[in-house]
Amino acid sequence: MGLDGSAIGWSPSPRRPGWRRAIGPIVAAIVILGLATGCRGADTPAGDGIARGEITVAAAASLTGVFDRLARQFEADYPGTRVRISYASSAALAQQIEHGAPVDVFASADVHSMADAVMTGRAADPVAFATNQLAVITPPDNPAGLDSWREIASPGLRVALCIREAPCGLAARQLLERAGLTEPRASAELDVRAVLTRVETGEADVGVVFATDARSAGSRVSVLAVSAADNVTTEYQIAPISDAGNPAGAEAFAAYVAFNAGAQQTLREAGFGPAPSPTASPTTSPTASPVR
Repeated sequence: MGLDGSAIGWSPSPRRPGWRRAIGPIVAAIVILGLATGCRGADTPAGDGIARGEITVAAAASLTGVFDRLARQFEADYPGTRVRISYASSAALAQQIEHGAPVDVFASADVHSMADAVMTGRAADPVAFATNQLAVITPPDNPAGLDSWREIASPGLRVALCIREAPCGLAARQLLERAGLTEPRASAELDVRAVLTRVETGEADVGVVFATDARSAGSRVSVLAVSAADNVTTEYQIAPISDAGNPAGAEAFAAYVAFNAGAQQTLREAGFGPAPSPTASPTTSPTASPVR
């Protein structure tokens, strides 16, 4: 099924060339106005005809909440637009996009899922817009009495992990491998929000989620500290879809998320880290990508 619930069965149209070149004037206006005003709502030109109508966004589950806020900010800065967001595992979204799901923008929680979308020709020139790290969480009262996140491999624990194909699942297994721990028996959740729910409801003693998910849960979970040396960093990327139904809206929204000062401030407030520099390599390297 497609992201709108419709059947999938059409072929993608040819790739739109160089969207990042096309959005140059948009980015320039965002940066110049942002420097001039320093305000969230004033650093994107409104009512200039760049974007109109509905924009359909496929976004990683870990972006739930913060992308809703970004959508409202974007709509305020671009009157006449409406952003509709579907959240799921990045790997699942990439598969739906590959099969022709009617999407305008793809926002992925890792480089691998985006690479899959690019390989099919439906996305091109993705831009990094944020980073994230992992958090190991327990229910608030820590019923298993864990003193360290490294006890996650202890026998008898109810452990919640994302499936290997999901960004949170790949990163969690890299965390375990880096620490020299054996992968525990665990549930196979489709996305990070499902892991969070398992722990919040007490159905799991411990789980691995993104740091932003643990932050959004607040007092509903407890966090076992993971050192910077042990942790894994994931890179979030965004790109318009080559055969987007609303290409102008797709390019404007992707540019807004990646370059708008107010959008980046909203991401920081939600706990996301800044995008890596162009020369930096994400910790979750492509060589570690699971077979899809």
